[in-house]
Amino acid sequence: MDILINSIAANRTSLGVRRYFRSVLQCLESQDEIRYTGVPPLKFLERTTELLLPGRKDAILWSPSHRGPLFARNHVVTVHDCINVEYAHRGDRRLPIFRKMCQQMFENAQAIVAISSATRDALHRNYIVDASKIVVIRSPLDVAISAPILPKRADQNRPYILMVVNSFLHKNTVRACRALTRSSALRRGVSLRIVGSIAPEARVICEEAGLVVEFHAGVDDVALANLYAHAIFLFSPSIEEGHNLPIAEALSCGGNVLCTDIPVHREFYDGLVRFCDPYDIASMTASIEEALSSNGSWQISAPPLKRRSFRDVANEYHALFDRISIGNLAKG
Repeated sequence: MDILINSIAANRTSLGVRRYFRSVLQCLESQDEIRYTGVPPLKFLERTTELLLPGRKDAILWSPSHRGPLFARNHVVTVHDCINVEYAHRGDRRLPIFRKMCQQMFENAQAIVAISSATRDALHRNYIVDASKIVVIRSPLDVAISAPILPKRADQNRPYILMVVNSFLHKNTVRACRALTRSSALRRGVSLRIVGSIAPEARVICEEAGLVVEFHAGVDDVALANLYAHAIFLFSPSIEEGHNLPIAEALSCGGNVLCTDIPVHREFYDGLVRFCDPYDIASMTASIEEALSSNGSWQISAPPLKRRSFRDVANEYHALFDRISIGNLAKG
């Protein structure tokens, strides 16, 4: 069976989605014939080229992120979340046009893969989607980073809380930094390390309080694994996610995690992490305070879902692509 990858959707997306795509693809390559769509030489032509991709009668066209062609044959699109329409483009005058294009894409698609039940629910909140088209292929919990955990160097003894975030509204970094500065972190000599970025207002809050913040950009797997392993805990204050891969990565490195009590975090990580209120700063501060005073592993029970790997995820994609191919053959 041939799989045609929408190259633009695979490349013009977030780092987390690219990591997901590469991990699934690596497993699929042992089972299927993989080909790629062309990319125009000029970047400004990419969107139009992608929207008009025709697909092929004898192949599955897979868009591994929330974008793709409007009318292509045998199109399967993977949706990680609906944060783009619910948060990232909020207030943008072009948002109605973007929604309309996505609606058309979903209506034409052979299947829509949601990476979690929370993502499936977000699709229903934001679009009119045929429920029979949505296939939940849950992201894996077993996402171990293949990198050695190294001993701390002498210049790394300052304790720190880690956040792997960006400055978008749904990452909730302003409330998070207010809570951190109201906790005893500063008095305890705890710093904040950021992989990515935080909202400008959040940065000002930390500076005014005197909380030491270190920003890390372009970290490789070794650096990331060691940041997870040596942190007091990973703090993930999001108010919306599709899976939240950094939590799974931190757990795989033996780290503790404090995250917000939202449906997707309960879906994947109940029993493995500690939760806090994403909207109440006083409650969030109390949760940080409790976390700072806790030692040992916080994993209190087995995960609610089995330890899925990317191999499991790829096998479910392969089965889906196979069903579509067989169904098309039966139609003649």
